Amino acid sequence: MSLASPSKPPAGRRPALPRAMLVATLLVFVLPAAGLRADDDIMLQGFWWDCPGNGVWYDNLRQKAPAFKQAGFSAIWLPPASKGAAGKDSMGYDVYDYYDLGNYNQKGTVATRFGTLGKLRALVQALHKNGMKAYADIVLNHVMGGELEDNPITGGKTWTKYVFPHHQFEKDWRFFHPNEVHRDNNGPYHDKPFGEDLCQAYGPCADGLKKWGDWLTSKVGYDGYRLDFVKGVDPGFIRDWLAYGRMSGRFCVSEMWDSNLGTLDWFVGETGGRSSVFDFNLFYVLKEMCNDGGGGFDMRRLHAAGYVAKNAFRAVTFCDNHDTDRSDPIMRDKLMAYAFILTMEGYPCVFLKDYEVYGMKPQIDTLMAIRKRLCGGNTTDLYSDGDLFIAQRNGAGKLPGCVLVLNDNPSAWKGAWVTTKWPGKDLKDLTGQAQTKHVADDGRVELWAPPRGYAVYGPDTPLIDPKAGAPGAGGTGGATGGPGILNGLDRGRR
Repeated sequence: MSLASPSKPPAGRRPALPRAMLVATLLVFVLPAAGLRADDDIMLQGFWWDCPGNGVWYDNLRQKAPAFKQAGFSAIWLPPASKGAAGKDSMGYDVYDYYDLGNYNQKGTVATRFGTLGKLRALVQALHKNGMKAYADIVLNHVMGGELEDNPITGGKTWTKYVFPHHQFEKDWRFFHPNEVHRDNNGPYHDKPFGEDLCQAYGPCADGLKKWGDWLTSKVGYDGYRLDFVKGVDPGFIRDWLAYGRMSGRFCVSEMWDSNLGTLDWFVGETGGRSSVFDFNLFYVLKEMCNDGGGGFDMRRLHAAGYVAKNAFRAVTFCDNHDTDRSDPIMRDKLMAYAFILTMEGYPCVFLKDYEVYGMKPQIDTLMAIRKRLCGGNTTDLYSDGDLFIAQRNGAGKLPGCVLVLNDNPSAWKGAWVTTKWPGKDLKDLTGQAQTKHVADDGRVELWAPPRGYAVYGPDTPLIDPKAGAPGAGGTGGATGGPGILNGLDRGRR
């Protein structure tokens, strides 16, 4: 692909792939691919917007590494490491100097908001010691905080001069749009929604970003990447970046903030299958389900919902992140969404603010334990109606499978008869809310869930203590994630 003529999805954002590309894309997902994960892996987003600063965040996460591992997390997505234009107040998305990881006195500080280079490396070493991976947050689209210089393309002055004490990846107007390669500021890849837009088609810029990624991976010890705002970067460059040096073969997930399934699939295909995507399609479906406290959401919409239903191995599912939490969050009953992503297919990502600040840790811990011990294999949707969704993970290897029951009725327990894979066996609700059910010899059993809640049935296992993390009776919590209070509603177990 020529970067001088960047690819983009067709009008309507529903790109149709040619048959040859479809075959190539299918081969990517049938053959073993770089960066694949275990069926029970769980990611933690290890920060939120305006999380505590003063250079202590890396230390905070390092001290919690053993607890994160014990809870069941496999990897932690860390905030952008490079010095930002806002100095000690920066969240890292306003990259100033890629090579300053909190080890140069620039923008009024040596440490970044999160800490120094030494503290970052100590954190990553602690994660590795505890058997977890570290994912770097990468900004390839733009930088901020440069000095004014004359720009012959614009005929005026632009903030495009970047000179550093280490003299690595220094830049001038030629590195940014508009320049001699692209004399425009047109979307989707040449506009400037954030800062000065980097031109990855300009050789020294492309080389600089690749060499920096290789250096960063080695210097810190990252195991994978989360790519920021990929709508602004040609996916052909992302594919090339991920094939360069130490980036080759490592896990990557990209923030393609788009709920259109065609767009998500197009992007994955354009990267040659090298990047997963956050499943924004599923996020908006789950958000609508959770925020409709009156039970008006049609639970049949969960059938085949999300990019995860199309390509589970390239879908990272989530219930909020540092951006949506500020602008478009799930406001209530969020644990219904967590019950879905932590038991169904895909690579679930838990938001640390939900886990620690909004009080959902006990229930999420229980759901993670269930995932680690039961949830494997593909999925069979067993039943759905306006109020109820029931799906079975069919098991794989040592993971026997389970059945998720979600009920969005605001006042009543709901259940249905379904046919499971466990004829003649007992199925226990491992969240501790519903009664154990005996499956008939033909596989039929009636399974229930509490109002605005969930149950997860599976073979009994002594490894899970339901009382340690069961939601309140009939509730999965409100906006703060605390135990639900039924206030006289039906509390009886079914």
